[in-house]
Amino acid sequence: MDVSSIALGGLGVAEGAVQNTATRLTAAGDPAARVGIAGEMVNLMQARGDYAANLKVLETGQEMQKSLIDIFA
Repeated sequence: MDVSSIALGGLGVAEGAVQNTATRLTAAGDPAARVGIAGEMVNLMQARGDYAANLKVLETGQEMQKSLIDIFA
């Protein structure tokens, strides 16, 4: 498995985390839901960091491929 596949998988996981958190936050208006908004905000911040890190891996991989092509061209 190459690095790009791993990073794309990580982006998918981060996206899923955001979706799950959004779903839980929509239930926060219901007192029976017992959703901790502070904890959900922490989850969103973690997902944002995960997404950014995986995106940076993809960008770096593309830059490395471009550099290799430039070297051999």
